[in-house]
Amino acid sequence: MDADTFLLDPANRGEIFTQTTQTNIQDVIKAETTGYARLINILKLERQLLTEKAFEQFAELLTLKQQTLVQLDAINQFRVSLLSAKNLPLSREGIESLIGLTTIKDQEEQSEDLIAAWGKIIDAVEESKALNEINAKIAHRAQMTNHHVLNILRGMPEDPGLYNLRGKGRDTTGSGTIASA
Repeated sequence: MDADTFLLDPANRGEIFTQTTQTNIQDVIKAETTGYARLINILKLERQLLTEKAFEQFAELLTLKQQTLVQLDAINQFRVSLLSAKNLPLSREGIESLIGLTTIKDQEEQSEDLIAAWGKIIDAVEESKALNEINAKIAHRAQMTNHHVLNILRGMPEDPGLYNLRGKGRDTTGSGTIASA
């Protein structure tokens, strides 16, 4: 998907989650699934824009990323409050217990589907972290390259903290003389 299509699609800009007094764990899991799917798409597009150096679209995408992260944080806080209200641990076991408490006993299949969906959310969180780390490395490398180019344009000397082929820091204390007569 290209950046313009993604950024203009209203489905990528709406609220993921709206808390009501009747919100339950099923709604939370559905909202988190939607939120992390959106975040993964944003992170993939972010990588594309970073490599293409499409900074105008990148800035717009960062705004959307921040909104999505805020919404995911709100969902997380609500999930924590659901678990705390039932004195359940903030862990996978707590979620599984909460799912078991809130689904009708005759609907074991629904419980199993929700537990499987929770597992997919955990996978999506890990994928999001990995994608974000890669994007951060790409952004950092671009920043370092830009800094180096600016220093060259300014006539500033290269950073003396470079390493030689043996992995040792270059000796910058010498006179720079290679040989003497």
